[in-house]
Amino acid sequence: MSDLLNPETSLIGRSIQRLVDKYVARRLRRFQIWESDWGRTAGWILEYDGAPIALLSDPIWEDMFWYSYEMEFRQNDYVTEAEFYSDDFWNVRVFEGYRWRNCYFDGYDGSPFSGKPPTVPGMRIFMRALYLSNLPRRTPFDKWILWWRKRNGQTWTPPVPAFPRE
Repeated sequence: MSDLLNPETSLIGRSIQRLVDKYVARRLRRFQIWESDWGRTAGWILEYDGAPIALLSDPIWEDMFWYSYEMEFRQNDYVTEAEFYSDDFWNVRVFEGYRWRNCYFDGYDGSPFSGKPPTVPGMRIFMRALYLSNLPRRTPFDKWILWWRKRNGQTWTPPVPAFPRE
């Protein structure tokens, strides 16, 4: 019986090992998303047709559901810097084909919106509903594991957000 479960010699053992590895990787990813404040501290990239337009980093909780982010514009073929810092862009155009991608987890968020659009470079942007939301609810066991990881200094911190290399 022990040879059947051995991952080095048995097909059944290798299959079980792959299932366990997938389960552990999936759980670890959930914990990383939760520990990064639902992906907020990992940073966000505003994309149009797969091309990065702006990078949001350094989230600060401001009020109720609002977070402010440092924003960095990247020169591109889709929008000029003057258009980017206009109210028309943030109130209308950002909903037409633009997508928000998380820098670390490569997940997309559905429909965040800005409350106070930036008008000049260097201004922080206020965003609402910008987080990874496609996770199951935390169980009491998950909450205990998160508490234990925090208590023992094993929480995960995402790398500093950056534009993808071309």
